[in-house]
Amino acid sequence: MNIEIPQNQDAGGKFSGLDFMQRHDDAAKIISFLKPEHTVFEFGCGASTLFYSQFVKRFVSVEFDKYWHDTVKAKAPANVEMILAPQNIPFDKYPPLDEIEQVKNEHNFPSHTFNISKPYFSGTIKDWPIIQYLRVKDYVDACAARDEKFDIIFVDGRAVVFSAIKSLGCLKENGVILIQNFWFRKEYGPIIDYCKYVDCVRPPKGDMIVVRPK
Repeated sequence: MNIEIPQNQDAGGKFSGLDFMQRHDDAAKIISFLKPEHTVFEFGCGASTLFYSQFVKRFVSVEFDKYWHDTVKAKAPANVEMILAPQNIPFDKYPPLDEIEQVKNEHNFPSHTFNISKPYFSGTIKDWPIIQYLRVKDYVDACAARDEKFDIIFVDGRAVVFSAIKSLGCLKENGVILIQNFWFRKEYGPIIDYCKYVDCVRPPKGDMIVVRPK
């Protein structure tokens, strides 16, 4: 199928304000995995919700920001289901150490130290993926909380590492997880310890990886 990838429109446009449309190879790769009978789950709504939902039967998207959730929901087609899962801990706050250790033990997740640069923090921090998960726990757990399996899972929001890891059991047979912005984020590296590589788009053409359960 030859699909024309739309360019970003102005502030009133359906796909305005998001850079994924600028990465043509990423979009083309994603479309190559989508089929009309597919059910998709997405972490982090946006232009991707409005665009990719046209290629599948049903599209479920979870978002933690109410304003962004409501904005996308107002434009979403009928086959899109939106879930609002507000953050559990503010992004400038840190979860208790005992909760961090509990998650680490439950998932046999090794300690990692990363150099992080965010508006609310810049420096070296330990266990960053777990901290991100606990800040938006309900959002990350939204997929696993559903009594259904999905053909495709998009991960392009907060807490990417645990959104991927905790969703592996939510895939149908031969299902895959598509993760955006993988190659430039060293903190996403632990995902490969839990998943099997399928495909990718590497910089400068794009920045994504496709994985499935081992």
